[in-house]
Amino acid sequence: MKLLTFLGTGRYQPVWYRLGKEEFETEYVAEALHNFLKPEEVVVFVTREAMETHGRELEKRIPARFVPIEVPKKQEDVWGIFEAMVESVGEGESIALDITHAFRHIPFLAFPAMLYLVEMKGVSVEGVYYGAFEARSEENGKTVAPIFELSGLLEAIEWLYGLRDLKRYGRAEGLSDAIRKTNARIYRQGIGEKPRVLSRYSTALRNISTLLHLNQVPEFMETVARAGRDFGSFREEAVRFLPALRYSLGEVERLMSFGCSSGYCLRESVGLVEYMLEKGLVANALELERELIVNIVLAKLGVEDYLSRENRVKAERTLGWFAGRVRGEKGLEKTDWAEELENWEGSEELARAWLRIGEVRNAIAHAGMKPRRDRPQPKSIIKSAVEVLETLKGIVETLGEEHEDKG
Repeated sequence: MKLLTFLGTGRYQPVWYRLGKEEFETEYVAEALHNFLKPEEVVVFVTREAMETHGRELEKRIPARFVPIEVPKKQEDVWGIFEAMVESVGEGESIALDITHAFRHIPFLAFPAMLYLVEMKGVSVEGVYYGAFEARSEENGKTVAPIFELSGLLEAIEWLYGLRDLKRYGRAEGLSDAIRKTNARIYRQGIGEKPRVLSRYSTALRNISTLLHLNQVPEFMETVARAGRDFGSFREEAVRFLPALRYSLGEVERLMSFGCSSGYCLRESVGLVEYMLEKGLVANALELERELIVNIVLAKLGVEDYLSRENRVKAERTLGWFAGRVRGEKGLEKTDWAEELENWEGSEELARAWLRIGEVRNAIAHAGMKPRRDRPQPKSIIKSAVEVLETLKGIVETLGEEHEDKG
């Protein structure tokens, strides 16, 4: 493990610094942490003035590598500190950060460097420390100052990333990891009541996210439906144990609205297409719109086994006949289902949606492998997906009203 620390030019006074049950007397927190943590290397970031004021003394006490920096007075100096920190740490290393003697706003500048190291170099942060000299007290004839461990700030950033990814992109892996880590920490502490649902829900959210992005819609909806049955318990535990999630539960609850384990799941599918478009999953949305059109035909006909390959192929042939009629083609094979749906006022509207989806969906399915003149533009692909969604919304709403009337 590598300890990163700073030195300033202030008048440091000796005190007994305490971390947990350990104590060490010194004016330099880095020296105390070197004694407590036993790092393999200590890297000290110092200005020229700080080196003369305290650096010479500190290097007599602990083995350390001193890295020169400038007190930030302009934008270039800010990047200088960032680069010094990043370049001092290798890929995948474990580090601890001591910000006690950092000059004024340097801790604020060090924080994004830590985030960069975690995300881009795979660094593990073992702790962030601040020796609170101002919180010292007299105990048994000696002056004791606590060292605060502040790595919870990094945990808060993990929550922020996880919630951002879910809100913007529909990805729940980061949120799942944050829940899992918090749950594990609560159990390690061994104090008070323990959560019962968080671990299971963490796994469920990861599975749900994977299925969503792989566009495995029936399995996604069934998994969401199962998770939805526990959502009330999860909400209660989130409010109690996960303060970072407490105010963003609506995003998780929205995912739960797509649960469906029986029937044609038409309304849930419409909602899911809308969600996919909102999260930038346009290719997934187009694929689902195509399958939703097939599902609508089967629902209108009352075909119960709507996932049967045979029934889906026949529904596609039926849609092909209606699409051919819209284009003025003749001599197409007319299925008995087409006979049954011929007078349905939604058939032509559905056929037009089928044609439009076919044009852009094929470009997606074949990775755009077409001559340049035949490639649809990204804006036109998105526009088609949005407009087809509006058509399908209306048809599904009408079908729902018909089924309610029959009921």
